[in-house]
Amino acid sequence: MKKKVYILEDDPDLRDILAHVLGKEYEIGMSEELDVSDVVVFQPDLILMDHGIGNSTSEQNIRSLKNNIPGFGIPIILFSGHPDISRLAIDPLVAGIIRKPAGISEVRAHLESFFSTQ
Repeated sequence: MKKKVYILEDDPDLRDILAHVLGKEYEIGMSEELDVSDVVVFQPDLILMDHGIGNSTSEQNIRSLKNNIPGFGIPIILFSGHPDISRLAIDPLVAGIIRKPAGISEVRAHLESFFSTQ
């Protein structure tokens, strides 16, 4: 059974490219803004989250997931060009960071590394 990756990215072109390329190896769910009910229904094994989604940040989105999904514990990889992304990735659910711009091979390598330890 394919692992499930939920892509939370507001750039539609990047989101579509990631979904197309990663969809060969993973079951993909995606959204341009956080929709807690989508996450609940999709039940991802991992969330690939941009730091800045519209007017919200990854910290706000993680807080929303924790506050609205009882026992929320889905690991998150932050995917962002924010200059302080390492400093922002302090939540225990953040399993890694990928700095933009990153090539598809780098994204794949991060996901493969993450899932190989699960």
